Formats: sequence, structure tokens, C-alpha cells
Amino acid sequence: MASISCLRQIEGHPYLQFSYGDIGDAGATMEVFMNNDGSIRTKPAVSKKLWRRSPNWIWADSDDTTSNNKDTLFRPFKVNDQTIALRNMGNNNYCKSLSKEGKTNCLNADVSSITKEVQLLVEVPVLERKIYNIKYDLDNCRIYDESKLVIAMNSASNYTRKSESLDLKLSYTDTHTRTWKANVSLKVGTKATMKFGLSKIFEGSIELSGEIQTGFEWQDTKTVTSVMDVVHKVVVPPMTKVAVNLTAINGTCDVPFTYMQKDTLYNGNVVISEVQGGTYTGSNYYSLNFQTKSLSSSV
Repeated sequence: MASISCLRQIEGHPYLQFSYGDIGDAGATMEVFMNNDGSIRTKPAVSKKLWRRSPNWIWADSDDTTSNNKDTLFRPFKVNDQTIALRNMGNNNYCKSLSKEGKTNCLNADVSSITKEVQLLVEVPVLERKIYNIKYDLDNCRIYDESKLVIAMNSASNYTRKSESLDLKLSYTDTHTRTWKANVSLKVGTKATMKFGLSKIFEGSIELSGEIQTGFEWQDTKTVTSVMDVVHKVVVPPMTKVAVNLTAINGTCDVPFTYMQKDTLYNGNVVISEVQGGTYTGSNYYSLNFQTKSLSSSV
């Protein structure tokens, strides 16, 4: 069970106290308001009061909805995919859990640099998330890093005195990679359900394939492989051996997309929003071609 920052009344003041509890605790959910300069203001969802530094303790007691009071302003710094360091703009110190002056594990801005003790894990108070209605912007996609490869080889021999038509089987491993990048800076751990089609490169252009994706993690690359068999008919001259190469182009595509997101919060509220700025990156084989070459005049 994680230690969660919750709104708590201590000695008549609204502190942010870390305690072992559930992310669904009503006092644990915080609302964040972005400012144009990248700083933020935040408040508990159960309160109308904003966070404020006083003197270094962080209290949720401010009615100031402007950006004029630096003690109510914070600037988040990303440490890794799940954690941030939060600096108060009033004294330029980072926030951490502090036990002092009779307080236990309360949020306090008194650390001058990003150390391990100021790293805060960010969680989203979402019980269930559904992603749907993904729309790919195929008019603004791009294809790059194209390379021609030999993906399978085989040969056939004709030991007779007349030409023969032979069926030649070639096997290759079809490989696709898929990465979805959303316009979010943190991977905050909320698992989502989704079901949507995939973009793929076909003969040098990007189209929607018939494949369906049912789950993914933001910014994680998923590689899908499958062994494919193809049969190519070749005419082999008398007393001749021919080699057949199966070639393909491997390319990468970037496709912008938007999607709808439905969040069911722990308090039962449902929030539906349209999210823009996503990019799907995929790679696959396309433009398959057979190349036949005679190796000898006799076998």
C-alpha cells in the first residue's frame, strides 16, 4: 500500500499529510491548474482552497485564483516516467514529506535541489479508463527509413529435358512494430481498455489495415511477429537450377491521431474528453516482390 498525500486538518490548519491509504480516499485527489509559464496551482478535489506555502508547510487554504502569489505557484520537474519533483515558486525549494514541529509526514518545501527525498510518485485517481474513437490523420502522415531487404530465399532444379512449372514455397518472418505516443509527459499507471484499427504501409502509402489492437501502453513499443508461407510458381528451363529471392521494403510511418477518453473516477464521476496530439509510429514489410535468377545451365 502506497503512502498517499491527503488533506488533513492538523492543529486547525489544512495540511497535506502522507499516510498509508487508498488512492480512492476523497482527500487524496488533487486538481491541477496550468499557467501559461508552465507553473501550476493545485487544490484538493474536496476543497475550494488552493495550496499555499506557509512558511514552508504546504497548506490548502488560499482563495487567490490569480497567479500573483508565488507561494501558491509550483513548478513540476519530471524525474522519470512516473515521478516528479515539485518546486514552490515562493522560496524555490522542492517539496518533500517532513516530520517536524509536531507534524508527521506533511508536505513541506525546504529542499534546495532534486534529491531522492523530493521525488513524488504521480497517480491518476481513475478507477477505469476507456479509450475509443481513435481518428488517424492520414493526410498528415509520413513514411521514412525505407530499406529494401531480402526476406526469404529458395531454389528449384529441373533435371529433365523440357521446361517445368514448379511451385516453390518461401517462408519469412513478418515483423511489425507499433508505438503510441500521447501528449502526456508521465506514464501514470492507469490501465485502459480500447479496441481500434491499425495504420500500416501498403505499397508506399498508409492505409487502415483490418487488424484490431485491443491494448497497449503509452510509449512502449510492441513487436508482433508471425511466420508467413508464400508459394511462387516458377518456370525452370531444362537441366537448370533457379534461385528465387523474396524482397520487401521495410519502412516506418508516423501518423497523428486524436482519441476520446472516458474516465470513471473513484468517486463515481465520469469525465469524457477529447485528447489531441498523439502520434502512432509503426513499421512493417510491404511491396513484396519475387526475383528469379538462373544459377547454371546444367544441374
